[in-house]
Amino acid sequence: DELHGQFDFPLYYGIRGAFNGGGSFRDLDAAAAASQRSYGTALEWMSPFLGNHDVPRMATEIAGNGQGPFGETPDLMAAGPADTITEWNIINRMSMAFLFTLTQPGVPLLYYGDEVGLGGDGDPDNRRFMPQTLNANQIELLNRVKQLGQLRKQIPVLRHGTRKELWLDDSLYV
Repeated sequence: DELHGQFDFPLYYGIRGAFNGGGSFRDLDAAAAASQRSYGTALEWMSPFLGNHDVPRMATEIAGNGQGPFGETPDLMAAGPADTITEWNIINRMSMAFLFTLTQPGVPLLYYGDEVGLGGDGDPDNRRFMPQTLNANQIELLNRVKQLGQLRKQIPVLRHGTRKELWLDDSLYV
């Protein structure tokens, strides 16, 4: 008679803060620990995520180029040349965020377009159409996300393991 799982918004804020460049990995670790305490055995039904239909696109937040929900926010990942990677900062930050998200317990949510770094500010700008062709930036990020998805599928501990902190400070999290 109640929801068995839902978006893990407290963890979302930790993920976005840590990987968008302004937050701390200590905050991310605290958010992950709080989710574990709060949800207990229901944690396996929660959805860790780095974007959804209610929030600005992560690529846009990393770039800091949002123009508002009805603006003309440039899609930097799509604007790059077909055969040259130009947006390493977005690709690397989003890759790390996906790595964290896809190694958390639960049912990770990948909002369409995040796997290619689709741009967009707040709703409705974050509901853009998927690109029909991909350039080098988008292909690089997509390939990394695919690899992470395959690792999650092949290695059960990445889905059901226990989180153990090996090293933690503001800028490094192992």
